[in-house]
Amino acid sequence: MIKSHKSLIFKMISVNYRKYQTIIDSELKKINISRGDYPFLLCLYENRNGLNQNQLSKLLSVDRAHTNRYVHKLAKDGYIYSKSNLSNSRILDIFLTDKGVIKSEEALVILSNLANSLFADEKDSDLDFLYNKLLDISKILDNKLE
Repeated sequence: MIKSHKSLIFKMISVNYRKYQTIIDSELKKINISRGDYPFLLCLYENRNGLNQNQLSKLLSVDRAHTNRYVHKLAKDGYIYSKSNLSNSRILDIFLTDKGVIKSEEALVILSNLANSLFADEKDSDLDFLYNKLLDISKILDNKLE
């Protein structure tokens, strides 16, 4: 029996994601960043005004315990620091250090180079279509999780 393309799409996404992560792991090791570090660094890089742990967890779709572990690790490594929120001193806002900004920018170059090599021969219209389809799928999955 031949499987339909619909039933194979998520398998292909999963396989390609694992391959991509293997390549990213190898490249990020060269700058002493792990697979788990870079999403947090890049999220904070995109939010230079700081984020608290709850905001960071929500943006990355991870639980607070996971975020807490990485916040402690990244602080220990000197990539981030935290300070009390101006409006609520019980909340800590997290920011990148200068070292964290540099590492984030190095990671962005690696990710950009990989994306450019993967999609070098693709038309912008095809990439837009793919992106929009994946975004639609993400919204459907989010609705099912609610």
